[in-house]
Amino acid sequence: MSRPPRLRRLARSALTLALALAPLPAAAATIANVQVTLNAANTADFFDDLGAVASANSSSASVLSSTAMGFSTRYAAVVVADTGGVGGADVTRNFTANFTVSFQVLAPLGQVWDVAVDVGRVGTMTILSDGNGDATVTMGALSASLAGASLSAGALGLAALPNNSNTAAEGTSPDAPFNQTTAATVSGVGTGVAQLVTITFAFAASATSNDRPGGGTPQGDEAAFRMGMDTALSFFTADNYPGVGGRTLANDGIVVSASVVTPIPEPETALLLSLGLGGLAFFGRERKPERA
Repeated sequence: MSRPPRLRRLARSALTLALALAPLPAAAATIANVQVTLNAANTADFFDDLGAVASANSSSASVLSSTAMGFSTRYAAVVVADTGGVGGADVTRNFTANFTVSFQVLAPLGQVWDVAVDVGRVGTMTILSDGNGDATVTMGALSASLAGASLSAGALGLAALPNNSNTAAEGTSPDAPFNQTTAATVSGVGTGVAQLVTITFAFAASATSNDRPGGGTPQGDEAAFRMGMDTALSFFTADNYPGVGGRTLANDGIVVSASVVTPIPEPETALLLSLGLGGLAFFGRERKPERA
């Protein structure tokens, strides 16, 4: 038999009240105006291909993709050194990477927002023995400085790696690939207007080629820090792509990716919404009278 109209009305009223009391799920924050810039502390591009000593360094930064829910950026660099021939001498090319990834977050006033950030540093330190000298390649820790948000989980920095050197084994050509990753969550409270968030990354690297005279023409080994770029030094191959290890240039570099973490309704809110909607659907159906 059908329920009395009074009972149905009371049930609908109660369920409507439950829906009214249940807060709506928070809208997801959005991201805009993504940029990646080389800072003044980033070593300027350098190229020396004359005489017995050759060295170079270069770097670049770009936005790979950007939407309202996330983005991806890439920083690439190369550092190389080589010495040999008449007039050759030990040479070290020092390099400092310093770049900033910035973006704006828009969230309603008072809403807590979270953005998941992934950082990857991929490349290799390559030595090519082509003389009676030796070489060393170094890469320091990747530091990260956050502004405009708080670090609520994980880490943004990466550890330094051991030097790659053939000083103790001249005549060898060691290659030391690296693939480091880390993940973090940065958080803030919405103001109703765009909030600027910046993450500044920095690390140091170097390439050294040492002349070791002794029989024949003095010549140091080629040293290259490869991270998504190469140079055009003459008679220098340690930084070539695909080169040693068959690397893919586009896959090397520091990639910083981020995505908005969608808010999850509280259990009580989800329960009230489910009960209310389900109940209204049930009681909203008009049941046909039973036949005798």
